[in-house]
Parts: sequence; structure tokens; C-alpha cells
Amino acid sequence: MAKTSNPMPETAYEISVSSREMDRPRLLEALALGSDGAPRAGLRIELEIESNGTFDEEGDCRAQAITTGAGGSAYFQWWEYPRSGPRRDFVSSVRATWEPDEVVVYLQDLYE
Repeated sequence: MAKTSNPMPETAYEISVSSREMDRPRLLEALALGSDGAPRAGLRIELEIESNGTFDEEGDCRAQAITTGAGGSAYFQWWEYPRSGPRRDFVSSVRATWEPDEVVVYLQDLYE
């Protein structure tokens, strides 16, 4: 019998951006907690932007890995991308995946 692998746990966060807020980077936090509620240090989190954003101020970078520190937090920046075209309101989605299953990761926008 073939062993099937479970997908990695994931969460997503949607960043709503109005046309007045463009050109402002966002600082986001990923907080990792174990099943006991304690912060999890050293957790590697894979991040992916699904639309309308980048992790690199200078260009298109839609994936990166971060590692949580002693308090269970890791910080990352988001920029609007692409920056050309008419000004409009939009939503950008950031997806985070990690292992193991017993850890929960929360994403929050520190800009708001």
C-alpha cells in the first residue's frame, strides 16, 4: 500500500490596498505557536505572494523563506508590484506554509 503524504499546513492573509496607499511598503509579522500555546523559535516558514505584490522593493520576488526568532515571530516586508498602470484599489494575498502540523502560524499586517 502506497503511503500518501499529508499536505503542509498553511494559512493566508489578504492585504487590501487603496489607491491612496500605494507606494507604501507593509511590515508583516508571522507568529508561530505550538499546540501548548508557547512561541516556536526556529520554525522555517515558506511565503508566497499569489497576486499584486513582491517581497523585494526592486523587482518581482513572489517567494521567500523566513525563520522565527526566540519569541516565535518573524517579520517581512511587502511592496506593491507591478508599480505601473492606472491607480486602483486591489487585494494581494500572501500564503504561508510550514511543518510540523502541531504548530499554528498567524500572519498580521503591522501597518494597520
